[in-house]
Amino acid sequence: MDITKVPEEQRSVAIKKIIKGQLTDCLGVNEEKIKDDLSFFDMGMESTTSMEFTAQLQQSLDNKMQINPTMVFNYPTVLALADFIESTLFSKLETVVEKNEELKLPDVDLRLLSEAEQREKIEAMIRKLQEE
Repeated sequence: MDITKVPEEQRSVAIKKIIKGQLTDCLGVNEEKIKDDLSFFDMGMESTTSMEFTAQLQQSLDNKMQINPTMVFNYPTVLALADFIESTLFSKLETVVEKNEELKLPDVDLRLLSEAEQREKIEAMIRKLQEE
């Protein structure tokens, strides 16, 4: 599932569903045993399963962000981890979108310009990016 394509109002639920799905696989429990506010370790996670869980979770998120095993200690519940993933992933995406909107490409087709004019336009764009 490409989480970046999920509508904003459904993101939190979708991320929690992904986390719970991976927990059921890694812990071998039914989803009803997975509680949003219960510690992963109280659900039966151990350090070895935390590595498997985070690797599978990263894959489930299409490798859009790095998920490492220490995150289950820093964000030890479904709610905490989901909130972290949502805020981190989408703040990065919003920054990329903002940067793309700020970057104004030349209003002229560079192929129509001489080599010197092309170089001048490209160098001007690079200087603008470096100033930011």
